[in-house]
Amino acid sequence: MDATAKQLQAEVDRLNHELQTLKVHYHCEDDELITISEYILKRLEQLNVTSIFGVPGDFNMPFLDFIEDHPTIEWIGTCNELNAAYAADGYARVKEHSIGVVVTTFGVGELSAINGVAGAFSEMVPVLHIVGVPSTTQLKNKPMLHHTLGNGKFDAYTKAAEHITIAQAIL
Repeated sequence: MDATAKQLQAEVDRLNHELQTLKVHYHCEDDELITISEYILKRLEQLNVTSIFGVPGDFNMPFLDFIEDHPTIEWIGTCNELNAAYAADGYARVKEHSIGVVVTTFGVGELSAINGVAGAFSEMVPVLHIVGVPSTTQLKNKPMLHHTLGNGKFDAYTKAAEHITIAQAIL
């Protein structure tokens, strides 16, 4: 195999691996595969979440489609991300045996929500912040995108969240 063919095969293998990380194998009678969005919503449903708060943004729109289609979880749009974070905090405080969930977009959206998320963290209120981000290719190549700092540091927002959250994950 020549060098070009090896590079192409390596890229195919990488893309196959990326595809597998975006799908979770769900054990059922027909061995159905579900998306990570479906899996997250199923887990939230199991945690008795019936409302998710947030603001639509270009990087979270695909996930919002799944929320809108979900039979038991309601999307509650707010006028800004800080209000969404406060709403998720309040929801978690009054709804026993559940958690609050806020959904924002990459960069400006998550920064706008950070004070509400930090407040929940400081008072040990269980709030999950889901952030729609650029594609893995964009995160790897770091092109000039809106909602970025313009310096190629796409992890700046995750680093900020490390100080005011228990855990972070990039899915």
